[in-house]
Amino acid sequence: MSPSKDLDGPALTSPPSPPHTTPTQASPIKRPRTIYDLPLEVLSMIFLECMDLPDTHHPRFDKTILTLGEVCKAWRMVAQSTAALWNHIVVSYPKAPDLDKSENDKECRSDRRDLEEWMELQKSFGRFIQHCVDHSGTLPLHLYLGTQEPAYLDAEKHGIFDEVLRPLLENTERWHRISGSVEYLSRTFRLLLLATKPFPELRQIQVEVQAEDEAEMIEMESGSTRNIRGIFHAPKLEIIQGCILPHFYSILTVLPSWTRLTRLQSLSCTPHQAALVLAHCQDLAVATFFGYDVSLDPQSEPSADTSVTLDGLYENRSLIELHLFNLEPKKLNPVLDRFHFPALQILGFCNMGCDHSAERSCNLEPYNIIRRCASTLKILMLERACITKDHLLQYLQHLNPTLEVLHINYQDFQCLQQYRFGLFDNEVLAQMTPTRRNIDGDNEHSQETEILPRLEELLCFFPNENGGSVDESALVKFRTAIRRHLSAWWCVY
Repeated sequence: MSPSKDLDGPALTSPPSPPHTTPTQASPIKRPRTIYDLPLEVLSMIFLECMDLPDTHHPRFDKTILTLGEVCKAWRMVAQSTAALWNHIVVSYPKAPDLDKSENDKECRSDRRDLEEWMELQKSFGRFIQHCVDHSGTLPLHLYLGTQEPAYLDAEKHGIFDEVLRPLLENTERWHRISGSVEYLSRTFRLLLLATKPFPELRQIQVEVQAEDEAEMIEMESGSTRNIRGIFHAPKLEIIQGCILPHFYSILTVLPSWTRLTRLQSLSCTPHQAALVLAHCQDLAVATFFGYDVSLDPQSEPSADTSVTLDGLYENRSLIELHLFNLEPKKLNPVLDRFHFPALQILGFCNMGCDHSAERSCNLEPYNIIRRCASTLKILMLERACITKDHLLQYLQHLNPTLEVLHINYQDFQCLQQYRFGLFDNEVLAQMTPTRRNIDGDNEHSQETEILPRLEELLCFFPNENGGSVDESALVKFRTAIRRHLSAWWCVY
């Protein structure tokens, strides 16, 4: 039979007969033709790949989850039933209106209208948070705070934040991690501190708490907040990072909850309270303590912590990194001399508010912990620390065999007098110059030693007007020696 001719196309022939198949041959797999034919489980996995986890420092609400649900009914059903799409919750309040302080009636009415609209947006956002909690099933909740509360709200309107956060505060048993940033005096942070329900599964608090100054922190501490029962009492806490904790009336109230703590950054406390933490938290690997002067608080009372004495010697084998801010040697030495840190590798001191004047008598003693941990220390950071030239030479001598990184920063203009008194001069520079020299020994063969043989990074910030304490020839000699250490940095300001 000759092929027939299609008037609008090529010649048509009879279709070929299908190949002969035996009963033992498998049938071909039917492949999906469009995305709508995908199994629901596969579509759910694709949705999860479309979602980006919020930034832990500056979280922003991701509308992807809402966009996916608007495509069609089937997609909305898949999105609603995928619990992993809803358990990462960003608490980012709608932007508040800028209200003018005008006495004009028309502008005042406009401001009130804008404020009412913002309050309605807040309520709508609270309903969305409730939706997230409801559809996240039983999965752990990860919270991301990116809140900014308007300062002009009165106490009556602060209740709107209670309403927004109520779905979360009613499910604290599912909280696993808190990240982001929050203002210290905000209603949001206060609600986290004063939450009455327990946090049995909370592991990490990585929140940047913003405070203008120490006066703000003291203001927050007045009244009932001295007996804090909130997120910092979670029994499984492992990490507290980037969060300046309140001035606890008694650190003893939280220590039972910190037995698993491995990272603490940062705790505002007295030297005695810092010692209590180091003695109790045996798994602590990284710790940062900010000195707190209790005399600044007119309502301060004798802390219950002072009744607990540290008798004997303590050993913390897990501590690797320790930073101490605004804690002078004469206050630190009596408590830290009772500790042994066999694994300590990174140590930093910073006294930002100290002018190192003779009246303060802040640097009459060296930091004993440097000498006692010299065999393991690899990184030493001295930023406006309370030291003298003799102390610095002592530190360099003790750390000579092990030191890999050295930071010295006295760039602040208040510290100029440190250089006029000779904190940094040719003698000190010579002890920081990586070089070889031969020293005659008792035997007939000379012994070869090195200055800072393992030094890899050196950052030294000091004012140009240092009273001529460093000669140009000494700097030239130093630069010549430092070129042999390509990874070492030298900065002069």
